[in-house]
Amino acid sequence: MKMKKFFSLAAVVVAVFGMASCAKLDNPIVVDEPSFPKGDFELVQEVTDLNEIGSTPFVIVNVAELKAFYGPDNQNLAFGDIAEALKKTNANIAFKAEAFNDNYLLRAITPAGEEYSIWGNPGYLNAQALETGWCSFILGLGGDLYGQDIQNGAVWNIEYVAGQGFAIKNIGTGKYLKDAGNANQDEPTFFSFYTYQEVAE
Repeated sequence: MKMKKFFSLAAVVVAVFGMASCAKLDNPIVVDEPSFPKGDFELVQEVTDLNEIGSTPFVIVNVAELKAFYGPDNQNLAFGDIAEALKKTNANIAFKAEAFNDNYLLRAITPAGEEYSIWGNPGYLNAQALETGWCSFILGLGGDLYGQDIQNGAVWNIEYVAGQGFAIKNIGTGKYLKDAGNANQDEPTFFSFYTYQEVAE
């Protein structure tokens, strides 16, 4: 789906020449945003403020790599092609941000739009121990640990940087998420958050 941003020609002329008197308002300039592959669902609108989106689910996308996070089955987390990530056969395809002590819990969402649960546990994005862990995964909160494997393993600091996207840092490991591996990166990878909809037949 190709999404577009619209800018008034007046704004462009003013920005370049500093003269609003030369502008015409009836010829908008159209700037194309990235065109993404589709699965059974398609990406719709980029989100830049988690406070505004509230409980609306979103897909976590690496725009440069055209990859997204999803859960293929059970507790497993994958990071792969967008079209594969947006299939109805996946266990979960999106996340919902739940505010928690100035940070967030990321609840996995099924293709049917329901909160994902696994083996009697609510499904949240988790990291493993920094020293021994090798993957991120979707499982519970471990009671008062707020992490299935480690303290605060399901708690994430999510910061938006204009022009780059969201950096996702795990509180338990103190490191950044890059892919389906453990959250163990010193430097952030920036992601875009997109709402989505089912593709019309």
